[in-house]
Amino acid sequence: MHRLLSLSCGSLQPSHLNALQENGVKTVADFISCNAERLAQKISLPEMVLCSLQQTVIVQMAAFTLSGRDFYDDMMSRFGIISSGNNIGYLFFSLDELLDGGLYSGELTEIVGAAGAGKSQICMNIALSTAMKTKKNVLYVDTGGSMSGTRIREMLQGWNSSLEDQEVCDILSRISVIQAFDIFSVVDVLEGVRQKLHTEENDDEMQQLRMIIVDSVAAVVSPILGGQQIHGHSLMVNLSRILKSLAVEHSVAVVITNNVVTDSSKSSFSTKPALGPTWAHVPNTRLFIQRSPISQVDGTERIATVIKSSRQKLLVSCTFYIHNSGLHSQRPVSQN
Repeated sequence: MHRLLSLSCGSLQPSHLNALQENGVKTVADFISCNAERLAQKISLPEMVLCSLQQTVIVQMAAFTLSGRDFYDDMMSRFGIISSGNNIGYLFFSLDELLDGGLYSGELTEIVGAAGAGKSQICMNIALSTAMKTKKNVLYVDTGGSMSGTRIREMLQGWNSSLEDQEVCDILSRISVIQAFDIFSVVDVLEGVRQKLHTEENDDEMQQLRMIIVDSVAAVVSPILGGQQIHGHSLMVNLSRILKSLAVEHSVAVVITNNVVTDSSKSSFSTKPALGPTWAHVPNTRLFIQRSPISQVDGTERIATVIKSSRQKLLVSCTFYIHNSGLHSQRPVSQN
């Protein structure tokens, strides 16, 4: 329960607040449930004034009722599905089908895979697709130095080589990249974004924010877990809370990447998502990305498998390819 502050009661003076605390009234719940007549005598405040302050606090702290229709309208007004890639001609990008349409606002989608599996390529593809097709802003938090402006521009030119310089500039300007190489920097960045979104007069950049990408979470969380890092677990939980808050409260689609570790519980060699069972409940959807074992020499083929979802069947897979112009659902005819 919230602690009792002078601002909670409007006209409550600091001296009265101290007197309340001395008499065991420290929280809002204590204040609104206390006997006004007895308490008024102890703190030298008229009973009528104290009752009025109690009613004021009740009004301020009480939950507002909301009809089912209003709740539905509010939910649908903030609901959105963002494509995870680019439709090239008649090709339908298979990751969208695997994700039941795409990336959902208000949810966290985690992309899991070993080094070199293509997680950053997917993230850059998502960022560019969001900026280009929805004309909304993307925040890209790069924790490993894998974000490449040259690669983003190469993808864009592969999608549409006829774009003029100003159009390219407008699209790329919607992607804000921040490098943060430890968990404290990542938390500072995300908290700063959340505070800006909470303010009523936030700038246009925040109002148009629809996608947050953190590539990768494991890079900043893994170093603080285990050993003498006694506060590592709480820092990880705090990061998950901030990400959830940004997604749910502000209708933002959040994409995070995670590494893999060896799964010692199985007899045969296999891998599982890093960061353990505590982190496993954080993402709403998890995609496991791996190189195809039968991939040709060019190494472009990848397999994406759903390993966690509230909407789709688990262990359903699709194949996609990475090449110069980004992600495709079919093997490119030629490679440079």
